[in-house]
Amino acid sequence: MTKYFVKLEVATYSDKNYEVEATNELQAGKIVKSIAKRELAHNQDLSDWEFGGVDYNIIYVEEDTND
Repeated sequence: MTKYFVKLEVATYSDKNYEVEATNELQAGKIVKSIAKRELAHNQDLSDWEFGGVDYNIIYVEEDTND
């Protein structure tokens, strides 16, 4: 048998809706990114993986007009 070294890259995409209070859309996006980063760091056991990076993209920000 021949030995092989294989690097596997996994890109996982998911979404989640958040409700936050902020002064504007930019601040709302920053708050949510911060929350998501903390949640992902605490909810996954990736100890055997080498961290390469995560891209956080805001899909949309919608103002609540029901007040």
